[in-house]
Amino acid sequence: PMDRPDHFDQPDLQGNASRLLSIIQDSPVATCVFEGPQLIIALANEPAIANWGKGRSVIGKPLAKAIPELNGQNIISMLKHVYTTGEIVVDKASPIILEADGLLRTLYFDFTFKALLDERGSIYGVMETAINVTEEVHAKKALEESNNKLEFAIDAAELGTWDWNMETNSFSVNDRLKGWFLVPLDADIEPSQLRDLIAETDIARVLNTIARAFQRGGGGYLDCTFTLDYTFSRTNRIVCAKGKVWFDETGMPGRFNGTLQDITRETTARELELQQIEQIVTERTQELAKANQNLHRSNQELEQFAYVASHDLQEPVRKISTFTGLLERHLGSIPEKCIVYLNKIKTSTERMSTLIHDVLAYSQVGKTVDMYQDVDLTKVIDTLRQEYELVLEDKEAIIESKALPIVKADGFQMSLLFGNLLSNSLKYSRPDIRPVIDIRASELPQETAQELFGEHGNKRYYKILFRDNGIGFSPEYTKNVFQLFKRLHGKNQYEGTGIGLSICNKIVQAHQGIIHAEGSRPGSAIFTVILPDHQ
Repeated sequence: PMDRPDHFDQPDLQGNASRLLSIIQDSPVATCVFEGPQLIIALANEPAIANWGKGRSVIGKPLAKAIPELNGQNIISMLKHVYTTGEIVVDKASPIILEADGLLRTLYFDFTFKALLDERGSIYGVMETAINVTEEVHAKKALEESNNKLEFAIDAAELGTWDWNMETNSFSVNDRLKGWFLVPLDADIEPSQLRDLIAETDIARVLNTIARAFQRGGGGYLDCTFTLDYTFSRTNRIVCAKGKVWFDETGMPGRFNGTLQDITRETTARELELQQIEQIVTERTQELAKANQNLHRSNQELEQFAYVASHDLQEPVRKISTFTGLLERHLGSIPEKCIVYLNKIKTSTERMSTLIHDVLAYSQVGKTVDMYQDVDLTKVIDTLRQEYELVLEDKEAIIESKALPIVKADGFQMSLLFGNLLSNSLKYSRPDIRPVIDIRASELPQETAQELFGEHGNKRYYKILFRDNGIGFSPEYTKNVFQLFKRLHGKNQYEGTGIGLSICNKIVQAHQGIIHAEGSRPGSAIFTVILPDHQ
């Protein structure tokens, strides 16, 4: 219950006081009564007590003493003004600093101050009503801050904006958009005016895009680019429009707003960049055409060299070999040193002939790309067994081959590839161990193929292992064994020109494959050949 001040106990005021007490006590709005020039708190309902945060002990005390933090604030000045003049004062969203739990906080109230008169018409007090609007003020400030940030972002991004409210039939745009559409800043604008400057080549497309946005099923979104045609006045402007149509509960469009961005500079720069790229592509194409011509000429020269190597160079070598044999027979009994010299001539001649033959074979690899056909690698190995029959018997060598695939390839080059590998294994076999050559194949996993061949990894690939138990080679030479004319042993130890494995590498590359060597010494050599099943 509210306390009753002594003033209200006078007999002539008891009726009015009772009614006033009842009104104040039942009001959901913070209401209080201040008496006398010292503004003594005579009445205060629970909402008012809660706002002050001091409890009911404030009743009967002057306002300045009961709530000391109000000293110096505008509320006391307003109360005294009303008490002195009798004027009604209304103050909206007035900030008041109050203490609660030892902390000062700023609250906002809508105040109404009204003078109270006694039976003689004299002012004896002031009644105050206070509606706490702190949350509304904070929300309004947050909205204003958000709007300020939005306006700053729009200005920073140099955007034009529009807002068409169909319910109120109002249409507004910002100053930047007015400037783009040549509308005076102080003039009103209608949606139809925005259509006048859209280029003829774009107008139908833009209108169709807007019409789709206004369809309920279209999602209400607008996103299109078009040109503003400033004929005879200035350079055209390319803009990108992004907007949203908002529909009411009945499905009818109620609002349409969005932004317009000037992308002229970006579009022009992109077009210039594309022109530069086209120019570069043209130049590179011309350079490539010239390079192809040079390559074609080089290939022709190489073919001419191959012909010379197969005919003109072979002929002198054959003559040296022939006349060396004739000389040996006609000389009869000659010193042993001369015999050594003649044998060196014959050995060098045979090696030269082999070298010319291998160089010719190397130069021909890759020229028969149009002759790919199904090649059964099992049959290739069987044919090689027959060709190397005498060597296999002499060394008592064994060839083990299992599950070799059929691939699309050049049959002659496949025979040359595996023939060189077989010859290599027989040549570098150990004299104290029976040579065993193991050849087997398996399909390469798809993941591995994609890692090795990238976008071409969707083909089927076969992994063919060619393993022997010969003298092997040091692992440090793994990357060198396929180099042209690279020999890991002296020519006096083993015959050869150093071209065989280079031919193997070139054949595998011509078939879009990979060849890899692994060696150990003493032990074995393993050659891994990966080939696609088709080209």
